[in-house]
Amino acid sequence: MDKSNLKIDYQFEKIYTKAMSYCLSIIIKKRYTISGMKEKIANYLEKNKISSIYSKSLELKLISRLKELNYLNDLEYSKDYFEEKLKIRQKGKFKIINELKQKGVSSDIITEALGMVDIEEDLLINNLFEKMKNKWNKLPLNKQKEKAFRFFLSRGFSSESIYNLINNHYSNIKDKDY
Repeated sequence: MDKSNLKIDYQFEKIYTKAMSYCLSIIIKKRYTISGMKEKIANYLEKNKISSIYSKSLELKLISRLKELNYLNDLEYSKDYFEEKLKIRQKGKFKIINELKQKGVSSDIITEALGMVDIEEDLLINNLFEKMKNKWNKLPLNKQKEKAFRFFLSRGFSSESIYNLINNHYSNIKDKDY
């Protein structure tokens, strides 16, 4: 092995070590998808003016090692993301699926994660409705229905669940009752 190759290997390992330290320091603060981490690595390499000779192989080696250490796992990330957004943020599955796609998670992984999560959309939508209905009570009945539909649709709930909620809640109420 000649001296120039040895020098390149040494430089690569030095850059790799620094980049790995950076990756670990940001993973400690927040979880990332593989796509999100690739973006962070690209920004790091650009910011530190690291030669494009190293960039692709460096990115591959970093991502591979982070996966091996189980710091990057899109399936686990998606599953946890679904659970958190459903229970805490009270969003519907369609909105969550969209958010995961924007984060670069593949449709196959999203579908698999969705199958691992217990979604009780009707219960979730009813609980959220109970919190929101007082805001709409002073409006005419048709406006209440319209507001409820738009609100739940923007939250990513299925049209079927929204129609069921509106029909169940407003079926016994006439416009003059409001």
